[in-house]
Amino acid sequence: MQPRSSPKPGRYSRFVRAMRVALPATALATLALVVFWPQLGGLDSDFVFPDVRDVALERDGRVRLDRPSYVGRSNDGDAFRVGAEAARVDPRAPQRVELEHMQADLPGAGSSRGFEVRSLQALFDRDADTLDLDGDIRVRTTDGYELRTQAAVVDVAKGTVHTSTPVDGDGPRGSIVADRMAIEEGGELVRFEGRVRVRLLTGGSTAP
Repeated sequence: MQPRSSPKPGRYSRFVRAMRVALPATALATLALVVFWPQLGGLDSDFVFPDVRDVALERDGRVRLDRPSYVGRSNDGDAFRVGAEAARVDPRAPQRVELEHMQADLPGAGSSRGFEVRSLQALFDRDADTLDLDGDIRVRTTDGYELRTQAAVVDVAKGTVHTSTPVDGDGPRGSIVADRMAIEEGGELVRFEGRVRVRLLTGGSTAP
């Protein structure tokens, strides 16, 4: 039986140096996601962390996690889930978490309206307590309405959403187009601003 050959000294030393850099960076990024991301709204959440195989250190020093998500309940007792195709965090700025293809689900409880929010890109800034959404943002409700825009900012501390790009939406009662939109008071108040055009469905026809 041939003895197992030992790794070449040069290759081994390079591996050790790489791991000394990668392991602390990965640990810090992992800690950042566990600590910061579930605190999007000070919610009581159970973080569901991806398998270690889904964590990778990229060339620019950022750490990528595939399909991370967390689930839990809001302060009002409503179930929710927030997930993404991928999350990236820079260990040098762990308070900022980049999300790709983000999806947030708030089914609602009892007779309350449930929501689904999707965005191509999202950036969570823990210091500012804001979530910047960018690209193909869609808000769908369980009672059949959908709102679409390209850029929005969620103020986590205040529980508000403001868009900086035009909004269009439709549902069972008609459609609406506006320059901007603001959602306040925890979703109880939705305000359309700028030039607003509404079409109401009356008896199967559309009335301007």
